[in-house]
Amino acid sequence: MGFTRLLTLRGFAVRTLLVAIGFLLAISSLYADFENASRLTGGLRGASGVAVAHDIAGNVYVVSIVDGHLRIDLFGPCLQTEPFFPGGTDRRGEPQVVTGSRGEAVVCFTERRSAAADAPRDIYLTHNAGGPFTDPVRLSDSPHDDYAPHLTLDLRGNAHVVWSRQPADPEAPPLVLYYNPLSERIETVAPGRLPSLCLDSRGTVHLVYQRDDRLYCNSNTGGIFDRELEIEGTPATMEPGAAIAGTRDGRLVISYTDSGSLYLLEGSQEADFGTATEIDSGGITRADLEAGRSAGLSLVYSRDGDIYKMSGSGSSDLELEHVVPFVPDRESGPRHAVDSCDITHVVFLRDGEVYYTNDAQDPVPDFSADRTHGEIPLVVQFEDLSEGKVQGWHWDFGDGGTSLSRDPQYTYDEPGSYTVTLSVFLTNRTSVELKREFVVAEEPSNTLTIPDQRLEFGQGEVWFPVYASHRDPVMAYQLHGVFDPEVLEMQGCSLLGTPSVRLRPEVWECNIFESSFEIGCLYDFTPPIDGRALPPGDDHILTNLIFTVASEGSEETITRIDLINDREQSPILNIFTVNNRSKIPVMTGSTVTVYPEDHPEQLFIRGDINFTGNVDITDAIYLLSFLFLGFEDPECLDTADTLDEGRINISSPIYLLNFLFTGGPAPRVPYPSPGLDPTPDDAFHCED
Repeated sequence: MGFTRLLTLRGFAVRTLLVAIGFLLAISSLYADFENASRLTGGLRGASGVAVAHDIAGNVYVVSIVDGHLRIDLFGPCLQTEPFFPGGTDRRGEPQVVTGSRGEAVVCFTERRSAAADAPRDIYLTHNAGGPFTDPVRLSDSPHDDYAPHLTLDLRGNAHVVWSRQPADPEAPPLVLYYNPLSERIETVAPGRLPSLCLDSRGTVHLVYQRDDRLYCNSNTGGIFDRELEIEGTPATMEPGAAIAGTRDGRLVISYTDSGSLYLLEGSQEADFGTATEIDSGGITRADLEAGRSAGLSLVYSRDGDIYKMSGSGSSDLELEHVVPFVPDRESGPRHAVDSCDITHVVFLRDGEVYYTNDAQDPVPDFSADRTHGEIPLVVQFEDLSEGKVQGWHWDFGDGGTSLSRDPQYTYDEPGSYTVTLSVFLTNRTSVELKREFVVAEEPSNTLTIPDQRLEFGQGEVWFPVYASHRDPVMAYQLHGVFDPEVLEMQGCSLLGTPSVRLRPEVWECNIFESSFEIGCLYDFTPPIDGRALPPGDDHILTNLIFTVASEGSEETITRIDLINDREQSPILNIFTVNNRSKIPVMTGSTVTVYPEDHPEQLFIRGDINFTGNVDITDAIYLLSFLFLGFEDPECLDTADTLDEGRINISSPIYLLNFLFTGGPAPRVPYPSPGLDPTPDDAFHCED
């Protein structure tokens, strides 16, 4: 199986989930400034090679060879793992690691065919696009010695790999081999050794390699490497190994060392290089070259035992920075990677152990919101005001909701005071800002609710009360709602049993259409205007909607009656007029469940204890006698549960008496027309 087919999208959903929940995991205590380095191997010596890369979530991959085994350390703000050893032999070496635009990591290494120190090597690849790292795939296909691999990924996640091959004849010159992921073939490029490759901004593959102590650049312009160019002026004394990178602005840059000095060559995408520029000197063996996220460059190298970094747009403006004042192993120079926040991650070997450092600084978290106080549903737009570099955000809104967005919008649906916490992370560092009781969400001052009901097919007149709550006097109101005429047919509207009966509104109109209705009410319209208005109240009946239910139905049917504001359907909106201003209430429609007539439950009117078809003083007396004088149980206890609370006590008859004689709220549905219990899961049942 070719390696290209191994890079699939099957595991990206899993990786996305890890990113979402991994933020909550413990963060490593690695140091995060260049003057301190963390020892990853913890006293386990025997490291012989190391490489580093970062993924799109800010996690860092450190791949090393320890006692001949491949080791992978993965850590960062979104994920924390134990060091992973992907099995295999103790004959591995020369690790390389890159990550792709989808978050996948690809690792390349060599493995000797036997324990002999001079045994031929093969090139292997492994990746984690599906979750765990796969079993390594062998790329090399010959008995020759293959070594010094280098790889990169294109935007589609295809792995491009180059390496050196020593033919069986030791006198024969080494060859540069290239693995083409599109054809899944290994191609011989040219005689040469120690190749390095890059992709330019157009996706063209470029190689640099040595032959006869000269540097050559070769470009794949038509599917083959046919543009070999000897780079003039490179000295015969040049140390082995060069690096190439393609910048975002279309340049190609090559680094190499000669007599302990570091040089840069810059050219166009056509590989036309100018004169080399010496940028540093003093015991430099090889630099690790990277193209930055912008149009810049970054180099990390050892000089006189210390590790240094240079960065800038080009050879003329590179700035020098001291990284680590320790002597690394000379056999393996430092490696680095620059992430999307321009943080430089550096790994190196010292005394046979693997070390890691970066130049991240703690971000300073802060945030604001466009509103912090209001009625539910309270929509709040948060804004991140954090200072410093930030790779990711984790919001805790205080009610169980979270977000990973930088500037999230969030809706509070329940009243309360909420503490908001913003955690920002940068590489392995996390900073937290907590603001107590930052958001206060209140109960809505204006609501409209049509309660849910359960009915039977063929019912005649069914009343649906529209409950209203408002904290201020209402001068006028208008309603607009919709329904399904195949299940419910609207017959009319009524103010019976509402506070409006006593107020006698001067204008009250109910318009019924095939599948919708409009209601308008104005309490004080003609002189003398004395300020007549509907007084504040909670859950009082504003009006009643009267329907009949379809006569036939063989199975349970669910439909809706909804209050909507849609100017395309009607210019009438659901509003209250309060203090001469329009207020849009929070609206909750009704879920209506309709059953066949043979349903085992009995229809009833809440409050009609004695099943006379009316609610009156006798029902209250019956209820009091049942509670305190030992009268027999009502035929249906649900009728006595006037508040539909799932319990009957002294509050039940008091609620009924207040309704009958003091203008208190009516019994909860079903009232005043029969229906089934809308809360069938409570303690009471009305069986037929």
